[in-house]
Amino acid sequence: LLGENYFLRAICHLNLSCLFSRQYSHGRENPGVVLRTSTDCSVTERATVGEVYDQIVKDLQKAAELMKNGSRRGDAGYISYETALALLSRVYLYMGENDKVLEITNQLLGSDPSKNLDPDLRNIFVNARNSKETLWCVAHTAVETQERSSIGSMYYSPNGTGGIGWAE
Repeated sequence: LLGENYFLRAICHLNLSCLFSRQYSHGRENPGVVLRTSTDCSVTERATVGEVYDQIVKDLQKAAELMKNGSRRGDAGYISYETALALLSRVYLYMGENDKVLEITNQLLGSDPSKNLDPDLRNIFVNARNSKETLWCVAHTAVETQERSSIGSMYYSPNGTGGIGWAE
């Protein structure tokens, strides 16, 4: 659980930074977002983009370390060691650390990348939570609301393109 929470903090900081900061490639010293690493909310100054990315990398490395020898708590709706590494690879890509991207990607894929492919293409979308190609997904189950106000309504369409949601 602790590893999952480090991952969640990292992905939140990354998404905030992508939305409200300049790209990392535009300079580490540009204003970033407010870093939250504790429950103390007395400081609301923006960190630099570099400081934000350093914290994201640190959180993802800690998440991966904590989850390395464990197993996922459920299907792909839960975060795993591989999920943390995959996001770390993307962060390194944004940072221009291409050697680290290749290192992590090769570690994830191993010597035979085809072993990670799901032979049943329907699983990739219809049953994404159980497809071995899914590293992590936002789980939306049948017992949750599927009305237009839920996050799943952006994607869910019970009747093809004519139902509710964007059906992307």
